Amino acid sequence: MFEQTDYRVAPFGESLLASLPERVGQATGAGLVQVGPAAWSGRGPASNFRMAPLVMVQAMPAPGGTAVQITIGAEVDTTGWILFVVCCVFFWPAAALIGFLGYDDFNKRRQYALQVFWSQLGAPPMQPPMPGPYGMVPPR
Repeated sequence: MFEQTDYRVAPFGESLLASLPERVGQATGAGLVQVGPAAWSGRGPASNFRMAPLVMVQAMPAPGGTAVQITIGAEVDTTGWILFVVCCVFFWPAAALIGFLGYDDFNKRRQYALQVFWSQLGAPPMQPPMPGPYGMVPPR
């Protein structure tokens, strides 16, 4: 229910593997640990509704580049579960509302993280700016 997997082929080779954990960390806020030759896993900080993103990234060779598979799921904190169960027992409409809002919030955050990650992965590296006529580099 809280897990989504996305798969794309990036037109890069081995240079992609070195920067993959950093790019995923920037997009999701998760600190990744290498769990295989080309696989990383990690957990991000808990956000609203006490849900933390769980991220799994795998890279494998594919025709035309490197295939990248990213899975983002959610881990609900113990405090979040306790509050949800207490609301279910005493006031179920609030529990339904909190459940819907939490699910919607996490889906929006996950879609944003995937969008940021794929845009970073597909963007060509920026060229350094050329110095101006007086040797000064214009600000970015």
